[in-house]
Amino acid sequence: MARRSMTAYGRASGGGYQIEIHSVNRKGLEINLSLPRELLFCDIEIRNTIKKSVHRGTITVRVNREKGESLDCELPSKEALSAISNHFIKIGFNKSEVTLPFLCERYNEVSIAPSEPDSKGVLKGLSQAISELIHMKQMEAEHLANDIKARLSALQSGVKSLKKLAQSAPQALRQKLNDRLKSLNISQEDVAKEVVLFAEKCDVTEEIVRLNSHFSQFDSLLKSKEIAIGRTLDFLLVEMIRELNTIGAKAFLHEMTDTIPFLKAEAEKIREQVQNIE
Repeated sequence: MARRSMTAYGRASGGGYQIEIHSVNRKGLEINLSLPRELLFCDIEIRNTIKKSVHRGTITVRVNREKGESLDCELPSKEALSAISNHFIKIGFNKSEVTLPFLCERYNEVSIAPSEPDSKGVLKGLSQAISELIHMKQMEAEHLANDIKARLSALQSGVKSLKKLAQSAPQALRQKLNDRLKSLNISQEDVAKEVVLFAEKCDVTEEIVRLNSHFSQFDSLLKSKEIAIGRTLDFLLVEMIRELNTIGAKAFLHEMTDTIPFLKAEAEKIREQVQNIE
């Protein structure tokens, strides 16, 4: 399933560093990096790597040296310690003075080129962390999708009920006007005219057709293999709510006016869930 949530976490190690990546909701894409000074040269490459895999959300990446790792200098080899020992003996130190603690202490005083950070290892670890992040995104999206589908089904059923009620509204008005004929001087011809005018003003056929179209598009997107669908789903929900408002404004039967708030509430709940889809 291609869809993803925007809330997730991933972690991995690489090149002597621990990489953590965390994602939360955001309309666009924002990447915040926290890197050790020696890895600042990787900033752009790290950002570009993330952009290839993530499309929306606030992404926070923290890269820290793993415990026990140091880039200040290389550990002394046996050969290096031997060379330093010979150096101090040549310049007058007794062999008894040139102990291992003495050599290790003096080794750090010798000018040694710092080891280069393993940028390839760091980027490999980043890719692993991103894979873990995406896996969590997909799992969370499955839970969101199940809730959204249930609410969308309730919304569709409600709109079907509205359609039936809307079709019966003109007849209900005719009955109401006929009842008033008993006490008011209203002709059958006037009643017929009023019913026709009412039917035109209260016709919600277009709104219901558009709603069903939105439902179809929404369902297709949920089933599609597209990844970045959150914005489109949000747009469709805004349109659904707008159509429901229009139907509510045209409603004549109290059964319709009672149903509209419930349907709008369901649409708003779906929209809240959609805010967390990438």
